[in-house]
Amino acid sequence: MRVAIYCQNGDPSHVVIAESLGKSIRKQGDTFEFLPIRKFQADQIRAFDAVITYHITLSKPIMDACLKSRVHVIYYDKGYTHRGWRGLREKAYYRFSVNAFHPLHYFQSRPRPSDRWQALGIELKKPSQKGKEVIFAGCSQKFAAWYGLDITEYAQNVIAQIQKHTRRPIVYRPKKSAVSPPPIPGTRYSHREQKIEHELERAHALVTFSSNAAVDAIIAGIPAFVLGPSIARPVSNTDLSKIENPYFPSDKERLQWCSDLAYCQWRFDEIECGAVWESLKEVMSRPESKPQTRQNLSEYHTIGSR
Repeated sequence: MRVAIYCQNGDPSHVVIAESLGKSIRKQGDTFEFLPIRKFQADQIRAFDAVITYHITLSKPIMDACLKSRVHVIYYDKGYTHRGWRGLREKAYYRFSVNAFHPLHYFQSRPRPSDRWQALGIELKKPSQKGKEVIFAGCSQKFAAWYGLDITEYAQNVIAQIQKHTRRPIVYRPKKSAVSPPPIPGTRYSHREQKIEHELERAHALVTFSSNAAVDAIIAGIPAFVLGPSIARPVSNTDLSKIENPYFPSDKERLQWCSDLAYCQWRFDEIECGAVWESLKEVMSRPESKPQTRQNLSEYHTIGSR
């Protein structure tokens, strides 16, 4: 297998990851080539069997070109839990997804054992019915741009929909990395002031397009409403009219989802030793993970009625 690894020299953390991926690819008898991500040209991918990329903004044309040409594309980013990045902290995890921003189309097609989840040492809290507030968790503008969304306009529209179905207090929590989005009238503004774990202690439910806050909510025992391609979608609600009586997964369902999620994220030492590349090659061999055209935004607002 011949692999292209897109990276940029000015980003030390990603260069280290890219170099480690390259070494593990070579160990398993495959070849690779480093390419500058900022100089991507669509015709480059024709010479490769798979492409590895990162950076949500710069990767969009790369992923679109790969999916159009039916070339496997692997996207990596911060993990779903133990979210490290800068400095490559020892306990940090990095998530990998084949042919999509999140591995929704395949990550639960084969149930995984709970060993990797148990090793994380994360407590699954019991479902709580004491919370009074509804949290709307925004996503980054970079991610929203993939789907033609403006983060503030989208937040206003979703909050208006929530208000049609409940009189509970609503907390507007923009993405932490967002640059001070304006408050929305009729909501309590939560931006960098409180950790998400503290906000969830007062929450009845959390609503989001695709923020990782949905993962935090499910772990904390709080129902999530997912309107976009979040990894938490399989254990979340999709119908805002059910905000007062939301679905929450059983203990068995939640543990299986957590176990499957844990097999989508890896430590840096696992990248170095080749475990990640071995897992990714196995995923690419599956029929359910073959390259597909990126889903349209409209699909996420009509799928399911849970």
